[in-house]
Amino acid sequence: KLAYAPPHVQAAALHALPNAVEKGDAGGIRMAIQALHDPHPLVRGAAVQVLTEGKLTPKRAEAEDLAVSLALHALHSPLPATRQAALKVVSELAPVGHPPASSLLLLRFKDSDWGVRREAAEAAA
Repeated sequence: KLAYAPPHVQAAALHALPNAVEKGDAGGIRMAIQALHDPHPLVRGAAVQVLTEGKLTPKRAEAEDLAVSLALHALHSPLPATRQAALKVVSELAPVGHPPASSLLLLRFKDSDWGVRREAAEAAA
């Protein structure tokens, strides 16, 4: 399983993911979102980059909705680093005024972790 590979291998696999699946592929999007939960910053960073650069999620409403939905779910993670990474994805992909994204973004201003609060402020800007 890829989850047991070293972080640099996981990150490389995430960067290669857009070449292995079609844009908007639900399985590929789920794999990248799951990587937001990884404890290593290299893996989370690769996931954020793949999701936000449009290589995996084209400007198609269904694919973006799936990515936003899964990232919003990741905002409930007990790990602050996962919440930060999810905020980056949501801020890039959610349309302005997206009701669930806006509500959860506001809640993150009260997060117990200062890094999450900072990321929420940057996402709101």
